[in-house]
Amino acid sequence: MKIQIATINADSVLYKDSVKYLIESQGLNYEDDLEYYCTAHDGSGELIGCVGLAGTVIKCFAIRDDYQGEGISRSMMTEIILLAYQLGRKSLSIFTSPDNVAIFESMRFQAITSKYRRSVLLINRPDEIITLQHQLHSYKVTGNKIGSIVMNANPFTKGHAYLIEKAASECDWVHIFVVRENNQAFSFKDRFSMVKNGTLPIPNLTLHAGNDFMISKRTFPSYFLKESGNVHQVHAEIDCELFANYIAPSLGITHRYIGSEPNCKVTENYNSIMKTMLQPHIEVVEFNRLLAEGCTISASTVRNQLSNAASAVASLLPVSTINYLVEHCGYALHI
Repeated sequence: MKIQIATINADSVLYKDSVKYLIESQGLNYEDDLEYYCTAHDGSGELIGCVGLAGTVIKCFAIRDDYQGEGISRSMMTEIILLAYQLGRKSLSIFTSPDNVAIFESMRFQAITSKYRRSVLLINRPDEIITLQHQLHSYKVTGNKIGSIVMNANPFTKGHAYLIEKAASECDWVHIFVVRENNQAFSFKDRFSMVKNGTLPIPNLTLHAGNDFMISKRTFPSYFLKESGNVHQVHAEIDCELFANYIAPSLGITHRYIGSEPNCKVTENYNSIMKTMLQPHIEVVEFNRLLAEGCTISASTVRNQLSNAASAVASLLPVSTINYLVEHCGYALHI
């Protein structure tokens, strides 16, 4: 029987319902950030397989049970990889079940997380993570207690400043990572600059740009869909595994500092997973969020107040951020 393989824009409604049904019938979640599908149809036009592409992530790989083992996987993967290359996306990641790992390893992808988790992350350029480790190692500082914080700082608030100051006061050195993805209210350039300006007086820290293997669309894509409340636990687990196995050892990190999350269940769950996954090798230290007028300071509150009543937000921001927002982002704020 002849199998028809085709690539389709995910905005097309032509096969959307049947693709969604097939993905969910295989125990996977259909994800709204998919840009393209590669589909396989049998001779009667029935959808029997699909795989999706979102950015540099290949996911939602599903084949109907009665067609597994017939080489359809390789045909679909070849097409979706070719499409990704044509789009200039040559560093690719795949989330898949342990049962499918061998298929992708035969296509020169390499697993970089445990093969015993219900979802495994594979990449086609494992040299990239080795290069990253070498780069991070050049910033390693010796000490008994080396802290770390990963933050969006969207924008940088008094709450972020408080967390960094507490970590710096307790540690020999602290490594701060600013999430690099750019689909945020403030660009990476603005967020990084605000953190840099706000931490200039602290002598024992290194400020790093985030990377593809730390809260990124490539390795933790559902984090950037959290507005839907749909962050996958397995993605959070994979993020923690990458931090513990590749990031922390390169810098000798012994502690990770986090702020409590009383408002967002998704982030609260991520905090809980960090405590489970990182300890005992990396101690997770959680501080209660800083309060202002009885309410917790959060970046989301700041963003809402900036759009609705800019004059009320100054009490939530350090002077350095206020100055930056005035000079570079056009806000009319007063100290």
